[in-house]
Amino acid sequence: MQRIVPPPLPPYPVSRPVTARQHESAELEHGQHSYPEQFWPLRIKLASESEFWQIPVEPLITLSGENTIIRRNVAKSGTLTDTRGTVKERWSRDDYRIQITGLLYNQNDDNVYPREDVGKLRGYCEAREVIDVECELFEIFGIRHIVIESYEIPFTKGENRQEYSITAYSDYSFKLLIDTEENV
Repeated sequence: MQRIVPPPLPPYPVSRPVTARQHESAELEHGQHSYPEQFWPLRIKLASESEFWQIPVEPLITLSGENTIIRRNVAKSGTLTDTRGTVKERWSRDDYRIQITGLLYNQNDDNVYPREDVGKLRGYCEAREVIDVECELFEIFGIRHIVIESYEIPFTKGENRQEYSITAYSDYSFKLLIDTEENV
């Protein structure tokens, strides 16, 4: 019976002492406040803006890529092992799909909603233009611009917090029209 059923485990894992660094909040100019250090900060801006806005609390970023492949079923001659499969005619890379999830919060007052940060995020989400981005992960994949497809601002427990989720795609500049000189 013990070969089928594993031996019982304790109801909870053995814990180790947890040490946490306490981050002191320092008030900066114009009522801004410092936030904990970020390892992969995300900075965004519109073309009309001169400076990037760093999202205050480091968001979680998920990046998905996809190849577009055209497969053709072509009649082939030969032995059974040679005739299996399809002919891959052409493939290209699709845009990167980017999922950004995070939390905005008012770290200075537990009873005040982070209205300013939520309003700023809303402006980016509702902008119908390309958004410039700076992030270490995006640099690795050559992403400098994104467009936001959808966003969600769900109910969030707590007066000083607001979760958000953004779905975006990478964007690249293409020259679709080619100028040619024709002698008539």
